[in-house]
Amino acid sequence: MSNRENTSGNKSILLTGSQGFIGRYLKQKIGISNLILPVRNKKNDYEISYNECFNYRPNFIIHCAANPNTKYNNETYNVFNENIDLTYTLLEKFDNLHFLHLSTILIYDNYATKSIGPKTIYGTGKYTSELLCNNFQRIKNIKVTNLRIPATVGPGLTHGFIYDLIQKIKNTTNGEILLFGKQPGSYKPFIHVDDVYKKIVKVFDNKMYGSFDIGPDDNLSVEEIAKIAMKHLNKEVKINWTGESWPGDDNVILYKSNFLASNTSKEAISLAIGENI
Repeated sequence: MSNRENTSGNKSILLTGSQGFIGRYLKQKIGISNLILPVRNKKNDYEISYNECFNYRPNFIIHCAANPNTKYNNETYNVFNENIDLTYTLLEKFDNLHFLHLSTILIYDNYATKSIGPKTIYGTGKYTSELLCNNFQRIKNIKVTNLRIPATVGPGLTHGFIYDLIQKIKNTTNGEILLFGKQPGSYKPFIHVDDVYKKIVKVFDNKMYGSFDIGPDDNLSVEEIAKIAMKHLNKEVKINWTGESWPGDDNVILYKSNFLASNTSKEAISLAIGENI
């Protein structure tokens, strides 16, 4: 295969973050023969180092790689710089392609009006990466799409709120669990990873450039999610609350997307819990 393009003439895709949750799913759906998979630590013959990947000339880049930690801690500075540096490096090294950057709805200050104003360092980093993408589109032969997504769920979760919630309900020995926040917890939208995949295919097939929000038009509270999990696990537990909050968190997120997801938040959560128990 020359430049990782297969003999049928299919286009080659450089996929960053192929070891992450969304990246793993995309790798499975797209098919390994069409992919360039740059990783920091090689695990098989299909994966190459980031330095090696610059020898290839893909037709598309799907840029998933990022540390999604939204809470401020002593690693925030390094996470912020690493996320931006990788985006810049990819844009600087490649040309003549379609660059799809997975961003986040956390770039917004007001979700109803969609005014920009990230409340977290992670959101600020993602918006900075969007600006870099837009800048390079003006100075190089790069077409850019920024896809702003909410919290993503699906099969194969290894960490995060949904994974932790399932484990708490499964493993409780006293019939009680402790959840962060105040009853009923925050209300947020969720998208199933398969909806993300379908929208990416649509963007490439239809050459859609610019910035787009994708997601459902509803949201769910933490308490509602816990009740869905209990139903799937056939196990009723009592929910206790910490009463805490953290700076930058939004208690209610609801927005209208450019690309409406196939599944509502409730459907996405129900599917994901069923896929992970």
